Amino acid sequence: MSDPTRTAGLVYGLAVIDTAATQNALRTLREQPEPADVITAVVIGCIDQSDSTRIHFRNAAHTAAAYAVTLALENAPLDRWLPRLLDHSMGMDATLDAALYRVGHAGAWGSHAAAVKHIGSATLNEQVALALYHLIRYPDDYTAAVTAAQSTTHTTTLLTSALSAARLGIEAIPPEWIAALPDRATLDALIADLNPNSEG
Repeated sequence: MSDPTRTAGLVYGLAVIDTAATQNALRTLREQPEPADVITAVVIGCIDQSDSTRIHFRNAAHTAAAYAVTLALENAPLDRWLPRLLDHSMGMDATLDAALYRVGHAGAWGSHAAAVKHIGSATLNEQVALALYHLIRYPDDYTAAVTAAQSTTHTTTLLTSALSAARLGIEAIPPEWIAALPDRATLDALIADLNPNSEG
């Protein structure tokens, strides 16, 4: 099981961007045999992190997003994320493979705008890849990663926030962002459900 502060980071990282969708995904999680959206896929990645063989869905982007969560929660070295994501999802969808390869091309570029244009943002596959790009570009700065992602798409921002906060822990999220969330008790209860063995 991961560090509870990483799990809390994941949930709050989702919630600070889209509270209602996060709460809905967490409530309906066990009713869905296949994730209906990327938020649910991300949470399934948290639940199934100890068995990555279970993180294979019909939708390649959902698979990549869920597997990225396992990498964040296990604190895998960021320079290994791209190869591991490619290995885990290779061949599921050629457009996802291509988007992930474009992250490798653009990862060290100085221009954020040029990198975003190169990776693309029109499809869910590209949005997952863009979230990975923002983590690589701002590896230790949650706020910078999320702020940069906000110039792209809502889904990219959501994934960037969740993955960065899961990787860095809940402490990385600005306290004022967390304080502004409604119904934190519900989020905390859901986090406790995701960490049944943690003390708190």
